[in-house]
Amino acid sequence: MYLIVPSVIEINPLNNKKMEYRLVSNLKSYTINKHYLKWFITHNVPDYSQRITSENDYYTIKNEQGISKIYLYTEKEQTPPIFAALSANYRDRIRFVTVVG
Repeated sequence: MYLIVPSVIEINPLNNKKMEYRLVSNLKSYTINKHYLKWFITHNVPDYSQRITSENDYYTIKNEQGISKIYLYTEKEQTPPIFAALSANYRDRIRFVTVVG
């Protein structure tokens, strides 16, 4: 069994052709259980949110015009998978911002 992941970008900017899926691993010797599936999903969800670590970054994004913003205030190092999935789904329509503090 193979796990295949779609490309992060849809069109190759160099030749304007559609990007292909990439092969992650050959799972012939592995069994897929719920723990591996959860790990695979959480590590392969594309994250288009922006991280803010300084006050200057905050004011730069806050003063951006023409796009709605959603802020997530967290102490975690990694973006939560649901927030990353939402940022991928609403890319270029809503700015998802992770404020690390």
